[in-house]
Amino acid sequence: MVGNAVPRAIGKTVQQQLDRFATQTGRFLAGKLSAVEYRVFRVPCGVYEQRRDGTYMIRIRCPAGRLTPDQLLCAARVSQRRGSGRLHLTTRQDLQVHDVLVEDLHPAMVELASGGLSAMGGGGNTVRNVSACHLAGGCPTERFDVTPHATSVSEFMLQQPGSFSLPRKYKICFSGCSKDCAGARFNDLGFVASTRDGEPGFRVWVGGGMGASSSLAVLLHDFVPEQEICNIAEAVKRVFDAHGNRRNKHKARLRFLLAEMGQDRFLRAYEECRQAVAASTDPPRFEEAHALKKGGETVEIPLFLGDIDAGAAEGLAAVAREFAPGGLRLSQEQNLLLKSVSKGRIGQLQEALTSLGMGLGEKRVADRMVACAGASTCRLGMCLSRGLAEALRTELEARSPDLLEKLDLGINISGCPNSCGRHLVADIGLSGAARRVEGQLVPYYKLQVGGKTGEREAAFAQGDWMLPARQVPGAVADICGAYLKSAATSFAGYCEGATETLSEIVHRYSTVLPINEQPQMYFDWGGESQFSLEGRGPGECGAGVFDLIEVDLASSAAALQAGDVRVATVLACRALLVTRGLESKSDQQSLMLFVEHFLQTGLLGDGFGEHIEAALRQVPMDDTDLVFAGKLLQAVRGLYDGMDQSLRFKPELVAANAEAGGEGHSPHPEKTVYSFDREVDFRGVVCPLNFVKTKMVLDSMESGQVLLVVLDENGVKNVPDSVRGQGHEVLLEEAADTAWRLVIRKK
Repeated sequence: MVGNAVPRAIGKTVQQQLDRFATQTGRFLAGKLSAVEYRVFRVPCGVYEQRRDGTYMIRIRCPAGRLTPDQLLCAARVSQRRGSGRLHLTTRQDLQVHDVLVEDLHPAMVELASGGLSAMGGGGNTVRNVSACHLAGGCPTERFDVTPHATSVSEFMLQQPGSFSLPRKYKICFSGCSKDCAGARFNDLGFVASTRDGEPGFRVWVGGGMGASSSLAVLLHDFVPEQEICNIAEAVKRVFDAHGNRRNKHKARLRFLLAEMGQDRFLRAYEECRQAVAASTDPPRFEEAHALKKGGETVEIPLFLGDIDAGAAEGLAAVAREFAPGGLRLSQEQNLLLKSVSKGRIGQLQEALTSLGMGLGEKRVADRMVACAGASTCRLGMCLSRGLAEALRTELEARSPDLLEKLDLGINISGCPNSCGRHLVADIGLSGAARRVEGQLVPYYKLQVGGKTGEREAAFAQGDWMLPARQVPGAVADICGAYLKSAATSFAGYCEGATETLSEIVHRYSTVLPINEQPQMYFDWGGESQFSLEGRGPGECGAGVFDLIEVDLASSAAALQAGDVRVATVLACRALLVTRGLESKSDQQSLMLFVEHFLQTGLLGDGFGEHIEAALRQVPMDDTDLVFAGKLLQAVRGLYDGMDQSLRFKPELVAANAEAGGEGHSPHPEKTVYSFDREVDFRGVVCPLNFVKTKMVLDSMESGQVLLVVLDENGVKNVPDSVRGQGHEVLLEEAADTAWRLVIRKK
């Protein structure tokens, strides 16, 4: 296609993926590819569906956070033509375009590619964007500029087999000195610049990560020459690919593999892979990675929460072209930096920025405040984290005109327990949650304090305080005020000795009255309607939903123990509604939604139907109902225990619960029901092509996913045994009307 060729900098592999993206999107639009199949394909390409159905986000990789003026201009124009008309900077130095319609996805990606930009590997279980210290190339304490190294590793990894189909995402970063601004200790693989006998090289850290069961990385190498970094990144990836947990997404990240294997076994596997990689690859040539102009000043431009209007971005591209020969850099605090600015032109630069409605960073707490997209667009988000950030800024400014000037600390907000907002490494970290007050959902945040970066000083924020969202600004402002009045020389130091003070502050802001007495507490910051998790969809992780489910299950068990059968039944039925993006407004609605989405769909046997009907009619319940309430709670907990991080249920547990539901309460045996990720109809396809087609479908699926294949009698004689021979698990093989149903779980 003339005019659509990808520049050489993008690479042949990415060009091929872009061509495939066009084909698969066309199939999806034509109805030849299901939504599930399309999602499995598009997410590793850096395309996510947003909260509003039918709209998508494109996440553009910017290795080391580096961006040229022309690339910024290109992204801005794509957003104007195809998206929301704004750009968003992420905490991993990516650039995002929001609100893109499906028919505009491929044209947008082609236009981005024409500017040397790519989203491939921007999401899913891939080698993610390789980040680096945003001051690289201009930091007075760096050993050397790590930008070429981060860029080389990024380009190298994108060309390697397996980089787009890992057990989970794989994050790599580079820091120029032991201050570790990029967070090597918090990444799957982290490189920290070092020298030995004048030779440039790196200390290498492995197995760090934020989120569930956060871990600090451990030392893999005290020193390696710079020529070995690509081989090391690939070797660690191969160990991860070969041994990572593909069945349990809760335990799929590299840090869990390191803990499971133990360091000795992990190191042996790593050294074997490293030798194999070294024998088949050439060392990188960093002097050709990219050229940066040295000297001059690095100037930070704060963008509150990482947003910039596309028109302003166009203007900034022109300013950068005139004043910053070193180009632009994205920071992990969601700000932009101009590199290599002449000191004598700072005044002129300020005037140019003022004309665009921008200014230079003043090191205020608002400049450093970070928030992920949260529930405003993200399907995983629980709370409106950006709305809270606005409320926090307003509260801090109202408390004291100079409070923001005096404070030099980071406040990071994540809309759910996932760490997209990097709340675990912030001075003050907040992560979205939800609690119930008298049956009504209330937006909450978990407060943690004292996170620190630094190669040797790294520490996660600590604390387990819970605050209703509406009370967070007041509590945080009180904490900031108490810190300023103390004699502490750092916020982390203050937190170490102020646990009692912090607990007292949180306690003052913890009370939530019933909705008729305090209705505002039931609305999130920026929310126009009462807080709900409705519309929250399955994604890569269900974190945040799990603890809410646990509360309902525990409360159901307590009601059962107290003999309150109806309450126990309602709570058990309500517990899993959130996994279907549902939020009930009453006990009656909880019961009806459960019948519709769990009994009628076969997730649980309808043997529970009579018991739930009695609860709906609010008739007196006896000891028999008490027994069935216990069985219902057990069945619901069984489904919950078998749920993966995408909020899906294991097929064998679905079947077991369906069978258990009919015991003693239904005159007919229950049909075994399975949930599956994909279904195909190969009736009429002759042997052995029916197996070949089945194998091709399985090859395109993720490990642990379930496939339904519809076959005729001829096909069922061949396919099941052939599938088992490939190591897959046949869960079901049964006649159904004029066809056969074969349910397979991929190995």
